[in-house]
Amino acid sequence: MAKKRGKTKVKPEHYFVLADGRQVKSLIELVDALDDIEDDVFSHHVNSHKNDFSTWIRQVFRENELADSIQNLPSKQAVQIKILKFLVRMRK
Repeated sequence: MAKKRGKTKVKPEHYFVLADGRQVKSLIELVDALDDIEDDVFSHHVNSHKNDFSTWIRQVFRENELADSIQNLPSKQAVQIKILKFLVRMRK
């Protein structure tokens, strides 16, 4: 079941809404969004006080290990790499 949670799209009430208004429906969509998200939007969600992506992953996908691993990552690219590695491991 954990494998399924990371790849599938979530119900609309669990979509992650970025500060620029875009909706993210799955972990792979988050990875894609991080490719072109503006720095100020990323900083709105990830800063010294919070990490909204980590919180979303923990609460919606129940993937605590992944959430912990990205909690203190400072860059979009670092978050992308962690999520992509997680998704690859899930495929095995």
